[in-house]
Amino acid sequence: MLASRGIRESRPNVAARSIDWAGATLVTTGILSSLYALVRANAAGWGSTQTVGLLSLAAVLLAGLVLVESRVAAPLVPLVPLTIFRQRHVRAANVAMAATAAAMVGLFFVLNLYLQEILGYSAIRVGLSSLPLGLMLMGAAGAAGPLLERIGTKAVLIRGLGLFTVGLAWLARIPLHGSYVSDILAPSPA
Repeated sequence: MLASRGIRESRPNVAARSIDWAGATLVTTGILSSLYALVRANAAGWGSTQTVGLLSLAAVLLAGLVLVESRVAAPLVPLVPLTIFRQRHVRAANVAMAATAAAMVGLFFVLNLYLQEILGYSAIRVGLSSLPLGLMLMGAAGAAGPLLERIGTKAVLIRGLGLFTVGLAWLARIPLHGSYVSDILAPSPA
């Protein structure tokens, strides 16, 4: 009750806005096309006309989305103006983080398969074995803020990607019947 008296309404004026049907259609069909292509790629073949065609269609639709959103008065995502991607350092950071995220997805997938199929871990043991890496990632994320202020974005990004590369290189040498502690847990902080 006190909040309603002391805090002003912060909702944007949406009365003049209309639904961006073109953007909504392009983003939905683009993402669905790419997902369907990826899900069916093993059955149809990665080089098949269906897979290549659907991925090409998704690329065209998502490129069309960028074009439409850059010209529409009320874009789907008004929080981030597309003009921000004209800045070289923003583009470089986004490319680096997208590559890192893709590597992390692959890393977790392959490590989980390795633990289950090679070392014979149960699903619950694999989940528990993933906790230390997850906790280290959370700790690194927490430490990144103060480091950004102290030594700068570029230095943190370069050092972080360097450590990540060292860790991936170390993990890439896992022997067929390795040990969790020495072959997986030890390189995780890197």
